[in-house]
Amino acid sequence: MTRTVHKSTADAKPVAISGAERSSAYEMSPPVVKPLHDPAWHLAGLVAITFAFGGGGVGAGAANLVAQLCALLVMALHRQAFARFFLRKPDAFTVLVAASVLLPVLQLVPLPPALWSALPGRDMVAVSLEKSGGLGWYPLSLDTASTLTAAIGTLVPLVLVVVGSQLAPPRLYWLAKVVAGLGVATMLFGTMHVLKPGFGNLYSTLNSENLDSVMLGTLADRNACALLFGGCLMFLIALPQAHLAPWAILSRIFGAVLLLVGVS
Repeated sequence: MTRTVHKSTADAKPVAISGAERSSAYEMSPPVVKPLHDPAWHLAGLVAITFAFGGGGVGAGAANLVAQLCALLVMALHRQAFARFFLRKPDAFTVLVAASVLLPVLQLVPLPPALWSALPGRDMVAVSLEKSGGLGWYPLSLDTASTLTAAIGTLVPLVLVVVGSQLAPPRLYWLAKVVAGLGVATMLFGTMHVLKPGFGNLYSTLNSENLDSVMLGTLADRNACALLFGGCLMFLIALPQAHLAPWAILSRIFGAVLLLVGVS
């Protein structure tokens, strides 16, 4: 089925557009959505809050709580997206996401004494418990606090993956630009600590070693900072490269150079 349209009032040459082409054009150019109702804006806000508050690790529980609560809020706003993601026909991607979340959760499930005491490395634990009152039900994890922290830490990436995987390509590309831009901003913020030791280190009280003149950005660990910049660089590389304006090409090159400097 086709219909005839005119490209402009000055050029009345008819152009035939098929139904499939109209559908494809709609998918690539979705209607404009207000930021308050746009999932991409919700994810961008979550990423920005995580960049600002989620870099302290286990020692910054209150700051991490801000990021986790925001992730729960976005999850509640897009609960239908979660239902579609996990109730659809299972594929490798869905199984991988579910397994990644369940891995730390399953290690917190209490097991009967006959089962957990037979696991490797539990001999000394079983002997000490027998002398102090007998064996009980214990989880697979020997450090339940750290395992619980790891399980809660999957909330933000889970929300980003589930909701982000259902965005239209233009919105997904926009979100990738936001992530790359936040990475560049974090690198620029970290240069303050590099140029002036003691200034700009948000988690100086958590670091036992001297990290003066070390690139940390908004994180407490140099290795995590390097991984962050590497991830942002991958988002920048994944953006479409065709039909770019000269200023867009220069801005991407500039951002890539800054991120590479941050990784090194």
